[in-house]
Amino acid sequence: MTKTPNEAKHHEQEQHPETGTTPGTPISCGPTSPMTDEAAINSNDTDQVMAMYDKDTMVMQPDGETVSGLDNIRQWVEAYFGAYQTHWTKVVTMNWVSDDFGFDQGHDTAVDTPRNGGDAIHWDCKGILIYKRQKNGDWLVFRDIWNNNKPPSTGV
Repeated sequence: MTKTPNEAKHHEQEQHPETGTTPGTPISCGPTSPMTDEAAINSNDTDQVMAMYDKDTMVMQPDGETVSGLDNIRQWVEAYFGAYQTHWTKVVTMNWVSDDFGFDQGHDTAVDTPRNGGDAIHWDCKGILIYKRQKNGDWLVFRDIWNNNKPPSTGV
């Protein structure tokens, strides 16, 4: 049963019966579902990140083109990990499920350390992940959307 946004908001503090999640708990994704997108990103491993994406994923990044198609997303992720060692901290502020889609809303901070030297880049972002339930029950990222709360800063 699909809930209206008001009904979904009304239930945001309750544990969801299908996912077992409560607000502040990310929906796990991937073939075995113990890994969150934060763990996949922090692995700095392209294959782990790609394992969290649905076949129809789109990455909607700030100040850049939308990246779609798994081959294009793989190239984008490889370029990112080739340029930076990254560490993200993701704080889920709300999540909910409606039928075969799940949504995480949160606040993210990240530090990208250039692999060729130079000052680390610090990010302060907000984002939404839209997950799609797969036929096998796994939740994979269908849309990865974020933007910056403020311009990135550099330094230690």
